[in-house]
Amino acid sequence: VGAGASAAQRLMQTPHCCTLLPVDPDRLDITAWQHAAATPELLEAIAATATIEPRHMSRWRKHHDADTITAAIDIVQARASAAGRLEAADTLIADPAGAQQATPASVAAFKANHIARHVPGAQVTDCGCGIGADARHLARCLPTTGIEASPARAWMASTYAGIEVRNEHVSAITELPGVLHLDPARRTSAGRRLRDANTWAPPRSAFESLWDAQRDTCIMLGPGVDLDTLAPPPNVHVQFISLQGRLVDAAAWSGALATAPGHRTAARLQHDSPPLLLDTTHGASPTGTPPAGPPPAQDHVLHEADPAAERAGLLHVLAATDHLWEPAAGLGLLLGEHAAASPWLTAWTIQAVLPPREQTIKTWLQDHDAGTVQVRTRGGATSEADTLTKRLSGPGQRAFAVWIIRLGRQKTALVTQKTA
Repeated sequence: VGAGASAAQRLMQTPHCCTLLPVDPDRLDITAWQHAAATPELLEAIAATATIEPRHMSRWRKHHDADTITAAIDIVQARASAAGRLEAADTLIADPAGAQQATPASVAAFKANHIARHVPGAQVTDCGCGIGADARHLARCLPTTGIEASPARAWMASTYAGIEVRNEHVSAITELPGVLHLDPARRTSAGRRLRDANTWAPPRSAFESLWDAQRDTCIMLGPGVDLDTLAPPPNVHVQFISLQGRLVDAAAWSGALATAPGHRTAARLQHDSPPLLLDTTHGASPTGTPPAGPPPAQDHVLHEADPAAERAGLLHVLAATDHLWEPAAGLGLLLGEHAAASPWLTAWTIQAVLPPREQTIKTWLQDHDAGTVQVRTRGGATSEADTLTKRLSGPGQRAFAVWIIRLGRQKTALVTQKTA
């Protein structure tokens, strides 16, 4: 379906749960968004319709114009996308792409608290604030003003965050006052992520004057940022952030917000738990690799690192703390004789080391009462993990995880169970 189609056309015969191409929210006048937001009976009718058909559109058109219906459909889909990620998702007024790209509430709160702790009482400017997910939490901690180039999203942000949001294009970010929270545009018009900071809007060159002036800034990088092209200077602190075990974002802190200048750190967020921080500022080398050791064997414990720690290059810190070694470079996995107690590591006890042949693995699993089996891979050892998961699962009572990994040129299957 073309990106220029109306939401009604795009959703016709399409369940609400489907992910759609990003569509410019400014294709609709702000009044359409306002009318849709003020029409709860229309929103409820759309939300109760699993698949929108022409008969539904004909019924709604008796009472509402086409643009209001289009905006209402977008709002319903945005709320579905935001459920469990953003606060008050059931009251959100946003377009689907804006909701999908919005910072999860736990991450936004973590950043806002960091800024308030290290620059107390400061004025914050949230530049490129989108639908206001970050601004909502920043405003709870500090006086905050938003700036957003999209008129529709500027209005959405002001509504969601409850702050003043200026609708303007910023040509000189160095002139913005106070602490600067900046979320550059990191996608193409088709929604593809851009990892090279030189291709963002604004590009990396715009950050240099902020960093040179030691401005208090938080620049969002995205989890897949190419650090080689970003090339942060020694006074910048790059932090990777995971949420519920999934890598979700990265931030470049500078000025008083750079608590570990020149280092890469990790933050691990769990709902309803204090954040955990991992760094090398207390004696460990800022860079390094875990030691080598013997190959995987039965009764060894395989450890999967939190992705923020892995992405920050901190496996050597975790290995040193718990006497672990690396089975092969670049896998994000560590081995040990015992399960580490670190919250940054998930432990799996190796039950068998097998050739990576499906029938060999299947026979072992059948002989050991296998039920649910999850196939996981590292090092590009297989592209069929999902298919193998279905084929290897059986009727038994025991759950296993089969890791198909590449150790140098050799592929190996490790049959494991999660360590209690």
